[in-house]
Amino acid sequence: MKKVVLSTAALLCGAVMIAQTNTSDVLQVGNVNGSTVSQTGLSNNSDVDQNGDENTSTVTQVGTLNDAYTDQNGDSNTSGIDQNGAENGYQTTQDGTGNTSTVTQDGESNSGGVGFWGTWQIGSGNTSTTSSVGDDNETGTYQVGDNNTATLDQLGDRNDANYNTRYLFGIEQMGDGNIASVYQTGDDNWVSTVQDGDNNSSYVDQTGDANESRIFSDGDENMADHYQTGDFNDSRIDQLGNGNYADAYVEGDYNISDIDQDGDNNEAWTDQGYTGDNNLSTQSQLGNGNFSYVSQAGPSNDNSSDVDQTGDNNDSFVGQNGDENTSDVDQLGDDNTSDVQQDGFLHMSTVMQDGNLNISDVSQTGNNHMSTVNQLGNMNTSTVTQSN
Repeated sequence: MKKVVLSTAALLCGAVMIAQTNTSDVLQVGNVNGSTVSQTGLSNNSDVDQNGDENTSTVTQVGTLNDAYTDQNGDSNTSGIDQNGAENGYQTTQDGTGNTSTVTQDGESNSGGVGFWGTWQIGSGNTSTTSSVGDDNETGTYQVGDNNTATLDQLGDRNDANYNTRYLFGIEQMGDGNIASVYQTGDDNWVSTVQDGDNNSSYVDQTGDANESRIFSDGDENMADHYQTGDFNDSRIDQLGNGNYADAYVEGDYNISDIDQDGDNNEAWTDQGYTGDNNLSTQSQLGNGNFSYVSQAGPSNDNSSDVDQTGDNNDSFVGQNGDENTSDVDQLGDDNTSDVQQDGFLHMSTVMQDGNLNISDVSQTGNNHMSTVNQLGNMNTSTVTQSN
């Protein structure tokens, strides 16, 4: 009987020892490469492959069932993966010279994405910094080119900056000298930033729950900013061309901002601030040198604005201060100007300009006013003032 008891105890001890085993695999081919792996906890796994000269890799794992994969090909690349918690997974792949990747995962079930493809950099002088604090977050950066910078910071649970509907990575940059920064605080937020070209810049800051942000820029020297605080907000910017700028500021719940710019040197602003809800702003600019500004602040609720500009050097200003106002501005031609101001409730304004150098000014104050302006031709001027 004693022999049986001792045998059972030995088996249990062996099982515990197996469960506690961490695994580290390092393969270095080249000269003056350095790898440091620190594992504390149970069943952590680290795999480091370095092929080239003067590459450096650091892996720190504290917790249980964490996976870290590092693959560096080239010279003078630096990778750091820090995992604290349980069941976190990340993979860093760098091909080229002088690339740097830093990853921090603090929590449980944070992932670098499908197959743990978290950071992938091809080129020279690229920098990627990602941080996930919380549970079930996904991050991913993909950079092809030289001297690109990606920063991705998530605090909360179930935030997604990785495998999106169209794009594999939360931050994707192809070209040279691009900069993308993403900060998400809260739960269930979603972001995708894609920049193709050179010297593009994007910034996303989301605070709250279930917010969505998408930025797409194709060209050179485009800039895009998203700032959202609240819940269930949705902002999108699409830019095709060079030297375009778009900014969306959202404060409240269930607001939607959509900006589309196709051409060069266009500028569009959306201001849905001061804690308004259910506002909708869509802006489309096709051409060069167009400017559009929409303000739905106040606080203001349930307002709708649609601006469409086709041509060059058109200007549109829409201000909605109140509730349930509707504005529709269409400009076809060059050098047209439209200004719509709605203060109060349930106003409706429609402005159509077809031609060049037309000017329209609409002011609605009070409640329930309706205005329609149609300008066909050149150098027309219209002023509408409604109040009660």
